Amino acid sequence: MSKKSKQVQKAEAKKAIAKPSKDPMAQIAEQFQALEKRFDDFMSRGFLAPFDSDWPDTSLLAGDISTPRVDIIDKGKKLVVRAEVPGFDKDSIDVSVTDNSITLKGEIKDEDKQEEGDFYQSEVRQMSFSRSLMLPSEVDSSKAKAKFKNGMLEIKLPKRKAEKKKKVDIE
Repeated sequence: MSKKSKQVQKAEAKKAIAKPSKDPMAQIAEQFQALEKRFDDFMSRGFLAPFDSDWPDTSLLAGDISTPRVDIIDKGKKLVVRAEVPGFDKDSIDVSVTDNSITLKGEIKDEDKQEEGDFYQSEVRQMSFSRSLMLPSEVDSSKAKAKFKNGMLEIKLPKRKAEKKKKVDIE
């Protein structure tokens, strides 16, 4: 590479560094977003190999469901909570509801043994999860209804009647 092209590259690098992009608050916001993305990337790989980018995502292997995916949908007079819990049946899931939160728990323990002549194999399967979520509005927990079908849990939670907003005059 010639001296001139090296000088041009150095000058362009200095311009890029010295060039102010946005206001300081926007720069801080961008840095926080980048940090949050790095944290999310780190957590999605799990703790077995946090620094190996080629490590496979083991969270879905062997039916591991440490935190089921959950949707909370506001349907006007009720909230609908949907959770993906593949591999579980309705008897292995526990749902608890308060006026402003919901807790989902599940646990499976089973053992599969095979014996043929000198060959012996035993596989133990254990899966469990626990997830608590704050609800966006108060619900009437006594009227909650849950359905389970094909690994999908759906809970319908009627909302409590909200008091009408009252405008307060400032003196």
